[in-house]
Amino acid sequence: MGSIMHIRTQIRNKVKDVLEAQSIRAFDPVMGTLFEKQLPCSIVEISSCNIDPATISSGFRREFVITLNIVHKAYEGVDDVIDEIMAKAEKALIADSFFKNKISPLQEKIKDNSDGDQPIRTVEQIFLFTVYTTDCEEIL
Repeated sequence: MGSIMHIRTQIRNKVKDVLEAQSIRAFDPVMGTLFEKQLPCSIVEISSCNIDPATISSGFRREFVITLNIVHKAYEGVDDVIDEIMAKAEKALIADSFFKNKISPLQEKIKDNSDGDQPIRTVEQIFLFTVYTTDCEEIL
């Protein structure tokens, strides 16, 4: 019997697949050092999960906070590039058959890091994904 991926891993991998289908580089948060040639990219995190008993069935209502950290070199015009990536990511996730009617944008935050020789801009694009499950692991 093959091992079952944890539900957060399944969702993170699905988000990465959707982004990569839109030519957006997507990585796990533990992938290591980002190099200039990998920018712009999105680091996909499942930053939290709330689990409540469902009222309709014997399953669970799970709310996942999905955070896309869109990272790029900070230079004049970078906001236009990041805005385009964010629009493509949001449109693709909302339209995807798995996420459709279960995902919604929550907020966006801009962070600049000027440590090192190249300033970096990171924009957090945060989504709420709600799914009802009867199995604690398998959702895809």
